[in-house]
Amino acid sequence: SGATDVLPFSHLIRRHAASAVKQQAEGLKDDETVSAPGPTIFAHCDNSANGALTVLENNVPAGELEKRKKSRWGIMNVWRPLVRPVSREPLALLDASTCDPEDLVGVMSMFPQKKDAAFGSAYPGGKGFETSQVLANDKHQWYYASNLAPNEALLFKQFDSKMDGRARQTPHTAFQSKEDTGPPRQSLFSHFSEIR
Repeated sequence: SGATDVLPFSHLIRRHAASAVKQQAEGLKDDETVSAPGPTIFAHCDNSANGALTVLENNVPAGELEKRKKSRWGIMNVWRPLVRPVSREPLALLDASTCDPEDLVGVMSMFPQKKDAAFGSAYPGGKGFETSQVLANDKHQWYYASNLAPNEALLFKQFDSKMDGRARQTPHTAFQSKEDTGPPRQSLFSHFSEIR
């Protein structure tokens, strides 16, 4: 990627089917969380431009922040299956060239500040961060890797500070289909901030 510095800042392992997570969430209060993270079944980007800046501010030493903001920086996502190939609720990526900027809508995400919570150290203090949800558009073109195996991974961009017409984000989602078979997928995603 040409990065001079790479900083891992969060990861999450998903081991449960979306239906099991939905069932566990029934009857919970808004501030209660499920203990079984499952696939995210809605099109989104993990960070909006504002949310990406929150990541940078929360994960770069204060003395380096202004210098980093003036450099080209970005956030990458690495997604890979664990244990066995994915045969249920695979990850789909949206071709960013088919996504208009107005298709992305900023939405605040607030995560519980528990010791073992996903993103707990990346977003300290309960401030949350802004993500982007994706509005449907007939020109969107989605792709996925069928039966992605544990020795394979998808690397995709969540944010790029460079504004020169290239893709700055990759919307993505898990999805359900009639071809889903077998046990729930087990997958790992990791976020990395990179500075050039």
